[in-house]
Amino acid sequence: MKKFNFLIVLVGLSAALAITVHATSIDLRKIESIFNKFNLQRYEYSEKGNLRIEKFKSNVPLSEFTSEFDQRIVIVVLGKKTIVDRPKVEPLVPEQILSKIHSKRPEKYNGWTLSTDEIIYAAQGQVPGFMVDCTVAGKMFKNDYVTVSECYSLDKKKEFLKILSAFH
Repeated sequence: MKKFNFLIVLVGLSAALAITVHATSIDLRKIESIFNKFNLQRYEYSEKGNLRIEKFKSNVPLSEFTSEFDQRIVIVVLGKKTIVDRPKVEPLVPEQILSKIHSKRPEKYNGWTLSTDEIIYAAQGQVPGFMVDCTVAGKMFKNDYVTVSECYSLDKKKEFLKILSAFH
């Protein structure tokens, strides 16, 4: 009888551990390996309610020839359902933004729904200058809703889409 009780406890603990580790359908190691392929390293991980939030960035050293705009920052949020106010990448230097235009219709890409804000920074004299797009993409994977967000210069959209394509 003791052997049977021990076996039940052992099976129960194993099941609890499996449920804890595999509570979501997307494995954290898989996400990290996706981003490592794009030379992005995780620099922050947190949980907020049922949300897992992972932040990745490139290792571009700042110099006299680079700025914070050269650093890629991507945020991935995983949860059980669509949540409107998920954390996302915010544009850099908000005090210098001249205008922010939200796309009227979401764009579709390989099952992802993309919502984009066009950010125009002010140049000297408050005239339009540097432009970036800040995109939030969302897609349901089995039990998880995943959002990926990044602000990028207009010529870098393909790199963002490559990240989305790496999820399957």
